[in-house]
Amino acid sequence: MQAALPGLTFCAVFAAVVLVVSAVAKMRSDESLAAVMDSLGLPGSSLPAWFVPLLPWAEVVLAVALLVLPGVAGVVAASLVTALFIAYTVVVVRVLRTIPDPVDCHCFGDLAPGDVTGSTIARNLVFVVLGGLSVVAAAVDPRPAVVRACLTMTTTWSWWLAAVLAVVATALILHRSADDADGGSGEGGDGDYVPVPTPLAAVTDREGRRRTLRELSSRRPVLLLFVSTGCGFCAEVIEKAVGWVTLLPEVDIRCVLGPTAGVDSLPIELQELALVDEDGGARDVFEVRGFPTAWLLGVDQQVAGGPQAGPSNIETMVGDMRASLDEAAVEAERLRAGQSAIEIG
Repeated sequence: MQAALPGLTFCAVFAAVVLVVSAVAKMRSDESLAAVMDSLGLPGSSLPAWFVPLLPWAEVVLAVALLVLPGVAGVVAASLVTALFIAYTVVVVRVLRTIPDPVDCHCFGDLAPGDVTGSTIARNLVFVVLGGLSVVAAAVDPRPAVVRACLTMTTTWSWWLAAVLAVVATALILHRSADDADGGSGEGGDGDYVPVPTPLAAVTDREGRRRTLRELSSRRPVLLLFVSTGCGFCAEVIEKAVGWVTLLPEVDIRCVLGPTAGVDSLPIELQELALVDEDGGARDVFEVRGFPTAWLLGVDQQVAGGPQAGPSNIETMVGDMRASLDEAAVEAERLRAGQSAIEIG
């Protein structure tokens, strides 16, 4: 029996780790997997409701099979893993070629958010190479990968080095800074919101006029919804935003679109207040990294809230806004009642 090189064995183990991390991240994500698939141009919403949640479990099953199956079964498992990585790569390449606006692939759920870029393709190609070398390892040595790994650990120091690198790589994937963990809410270390001035970026309104964000929020609060018409998450937010117009009559709900998207693609209720970020200036100053993202601008020319990314976070933000407005109204009524009592007295 010819023993596979330690490096090939490590490739199989690391490929399994990637699959497990990906699966767990998808399971823990706040966003629905169907919506993620829609945003990537896949028919997520049209698939049976019971089918989509099984996809992360399929990754777990493949990871286990890659580690424990011997002989021909091990080769088949490694081949399926490689095919999956190739499929993921094809999807991200298709996104870059067919969807003009930035799209967050959610490849690792909420653990590693970010737009699909050339680096995403490069990362996936590395995974494809890992899968291909796993096939070679299974073909050269028919023993299960986990057995080969245990034997390698006792015979070569390279396995220990590879294991340490794998742990470090996984920790970097899972680690999020404090700013990321709190969703970039703009809170200081003591939990109090630290307001910043509304940026001077200019956008184009429905009539084609260039207007600054400060001008737009000078009389009424403005909830900016950075969306893309080719994004599944955005479609969900846009649909809910129609109801938010009624829920928050005190606030202007303004969808911000890229230069390639038409305002007419929005529901009629949202078209009048829609904005076009023609030069990407608004997106840059707010550091929008994916769609949908929400920011709240106050009439005091300060940023009042945000950023909040994803349908669930934005919906929570809107609910908090409604609650705050109601509390303010109750407090104002109480003060008026107190003032009236003083005047009568």
